[in-house]
Amino acid sequence: MYELHVRSAHIDTSGSISEENYLSFLKKIGLVENAEQERERLAQAPEGSKAHALSQLPITIEGWPEDLVIELPWAEMGLYDEPHRVVVVPFKYHADSRPEGEEDTAPLPRRRHSGWWDCIVVASTHPSYPVGGHRLSIPGAELARGKKIDIFELQRDATGPVPF
Repeated sequence: MYELHVRSAHIDTSGSISEENYLSFLKKIGLVENAEQERERLAQAPEGSKAHALSQLPITIEGWPEDLVIELPWAEMGLYDEPHRVVVVPFKYHADSRPEGEEDTAPLPRRRHSGWWDCIVVASTHPSYPVGGHRLSIPGAELARGKKIDIFELQRDATGPVPF
């Protein structure tokens, strides 16, 4: 028996199919947009916008990003005068909002990286987003184009070689 919660992207697989294969199946039948459809949707945003910039970047993180250490793709997006490094840990997912009481009638295919994540900043060179409890809301499409960071790499960058 398989259960899909589209809003939270939680999949209960009590059979033998993997989450990756299940999501691949949903893409093949047109329930979830594929990478090209997502890129085309993001590219429709005005030039100079974050969504348009994201359409130019490859997806580097597949799957659920909760609790991963991710460097945001801000330098690659070219939207800021100075390239800043901001590393976050997503911890709480929020589905795309719609008016209260409205049923889930979104057209198919569903957005591939929908919703937003509450993230805590764990490393940063950006003066507006310091480490120390600062939180950001980051779209799922932006996290999917970030760089997954090994925690030892983050420590090595901050303090030099890891002592063990």
